[in-house]
Amino acid sequence: MTTAEVTKLVGLLVVAYPSYDRFKDQDHIRSTVALWSQMFADDDFRLVQLALEKHIATSKWPPSIAELRDIMADIQQPGLLPVDEAWRAVTKLMGMHERLYGPTAEHLPGPIAQAVDTVGYDQLVELSRAAAQGRSNKVGLDRVAFTQAYEAIRTRIREHAGLPGKLQVRLNNARQHYADGSEKLILRLEEQYQERWERQHPSVQLLQAADEEEPLGLPEPD
Repeated sequence: MTTAEVTKLVGLLVVAYPSYDRFKDQDHIRSTVALWSQMFADDDFRLVQLALEKHIATSKWPPSIAELRDIMADIQQPGLLPVDEAWRAVTKLMGMHERLYGPTAEHLPGPIAQAVDTVGYDQLVELSRAAAQGRSNKVGLDRVAFTQAYEAIRTRIREHAGLPGKLQVRLNNARQHYADGSEKLILRLEEQYQERWERQHPSVQLLQAADEEEPLGLPEPD
């Protein structure tokens, strides 16, 4: 956004919250314009305006920058489902498939698939089955395990989406500067795990190869 656009939004803020004492101080207003110009420099004016209007319509108090960026992240991430909707999708999948052969992301949106993989699909199915069959008196452990994993992933995604673009670049540069090799170790472990899984499930690889082959059929007439 430009400084002129920021000034317009701050003006809207002042009008929306006339009893807020700090907005009676011109120095505070100028400081707010300067800070917003920095923190929203890479953002689309219409998106910030929409987030501000939503906040004004639902809150009695002026927003912090973090609150506005949370609203912006929600608008920009419509596929990041609430935990109850995400869990509903997982239960439907477990009802159709006792086991999964292939990546979980082929059946579920990315963040939900990551949460399922964090707990383990087989583990979720077993927890659900044990409760249904009366082998466990702790009903809902499957949902608790998924919820904890999904909320952590969802929070990370929303926090990253809420960061200004230039700040994301600076943070990434700082991480690379202070990198201790942990990321490479995790990547190597993931590759080794995937290779081992493929060796243990050769039938899945054959099925995938068959799917990739051209279908055989009669030649087309000349």
